[in-house]
Amino acid sequence: MTDPAPQPLSRRGFLQAAAVGLAAVATGLAAFMAARFITPALPHAQLSDFTLDLPAAYPEGQSFVPTARIFIERRGNRFRCLSAECTHLGCIVAWNAPRREFDCPCHGSVFTADGAVLKGPAARPLPVLRLTRDAGGRLLVQRRTSVAPDQAWITI
Repeated sequence: MTDPAPQPLSRRGFLQAAAVGLAAVATGLAAFMAARFITPALPHAQLSDFTLDLPAAYPEGQSFVPTARIFIERRGNRFRCLSAECTHLGCIVAWNAPRREFDCPCHGSVFTADGAVLKGPAARPLPVLRLTRDAGGRLLVQRRTSVAPDQAWITI
C-alpha cells in the first residue's frame, strides 16, 4: 500500500494556522507584560559610589539629588541618605513634606520618613545607603552598602 500524496494547504487551513500562531504570540506577550508588572524591581541606578557636594550645600530637611536618585536628609549637623527608587518597580518616589512620607506616583506605595513601607504594593523598605565624606569633605554615597536606619546618620 502506498501513502497518498500530501494535500496542499488550503486557504482556510492557512488562515486557521496563522490565527492560532498570532493568538499564541499575543498570549505570550500579555503574560510577559503581566509578569513584568508584578515582579519587584531590581535597583536601576548605578551601583558605584557617588560623590555629592559639600554638606553646606544641603538645606535642612529632605533634598532630592536626581543624578544619584537619592534623598539627602539634613537635621542640623547630621546627614543620612535614602534611595529614591521605589522597591516595587523602581519608580522615583516623591517627598510629601506635610505628611512626612515618601509617595510613589506609579502604583501608590507609601514609605515613612525612615523608608519603611506604610502601604504597598512595595514589599521592601527604601534602602538606607551608607553616607561618608571623601578627602575633600564632600559627601560620598556608597551605593553598594545599605545600613540599618539607626546607623544611617553621620555627624559633620
